[in-house]
Amino acid sequence: MRENGFPRLKQLRSEIKLSQKEFASSIGLNLSTYNNYETGTREPNSDFWIAISRKYDVSIDYLLGLSSEKSPTPMRELEPDEYELLTDYRQMNESGKEAARNSIRGLTTIPDYKKSAQSKFLEKNA
Repeated sequence: MRENGFPRLKQLRSEIKLSQKEFASSIGLNLSTYNNYETGTREPNSDFWIAISRKYDVSIDYLLGLSSEKSPTPMRELEPDEYELLTDYRQMNESGKEAARNSIRGLTTIPDYKKSAQSKFLEKNA
């Protein structure tokens, strides 16, 4: 039992505007199990932390209060708008993800939306 629970777990859930029931469902748990984890009544196992880390792109160290870095290392390389898009994408069901992929593929075929060779060179050598 953990006296103060896991405050960053609750903070993450609040930031993405999900109820405990919705958050629990998103990672395959029932509400009472998740509530026990968030409040510190029960200690979650490693599979729980891994599921949240992968689903919501947040480091386990951050969730446990061991680091102030919220994002796992690979996410730090993304621009803020890229991070936001990826976060939104990961909250979609499979139908939504397929629609998003199809939309992006369609946009990449429009010449006005493609980067020029010069801008790619400048970006690579910046």
